[in-house]
Amino acid sequence: MGPERAAVAADGLLGQGCRALLSFGYCGALDPGLTPGRLILPERVVDAASGEVVETDPRWREALAARLGLGGAETRVRTLVGSTRVLCAEDKRSWNLRWPEAAIDMESYAVARRAREGGVPCAVLRVVLDRRDDDLPSSLTGLLDPWGRWDAPWFRRLAGVLDVAPRRLIALARARRLAFGALVETARALAPDFLAPEISG
Repeated sequence: MGPERAAVAADGLLGQGCRALLSFGYCGALDPGLTPGRLILPERVVDAASGEVVETDPRWREALAARLGLGGAETRVRTLVGSTRVLCAEDKRSWNLRWPEAAIDMESYAVARRAREGGVPCAVLRVVLDRRDDDLPSSLTGLLDPWGRWDAPWFRRLAGVLDVAPRRLIALARARRLAFGALVETARALAPDFLAPEISG
């Protein structure tokens, strides 16, 4: 989880001879119309700090959309913004003014940039986890491991989070269940034989 770890992982895959990179996982909504469990296939990723844009591979994006049966609703989200931190609801609303019809994550920009530098195609397939107006408890990040999974001793710290926002945590758990289910179904739809067009010929 996070741009630094994503860049290291991408470098490792490229070093092993990978010929394409797919950024696959969760994202947050900047567009208020995005709801948990929604799949998106952005055309570009942009670094929030520098404004640098990396385009995703159009052939691979179209092939993914066709394989998954995605239409205009999903492909309408053309931009995924790269952040170095989890945003509160106020920040997401502010960023939405700059990037309408967009989503946000912390890994895809790093992966896409490494793919461009390595001369290989890159696609981004993300599932919305939190809505634009969802305010995540700051202590929640302490319950996650580097892969974004619930850390094993999370229950020892759960009481502190519940003291802050029990309803928020419950709502997030429900959203995560929806998003995780969408990720699993997507992985099943793509496995085991789906490849980037440049690889499959």
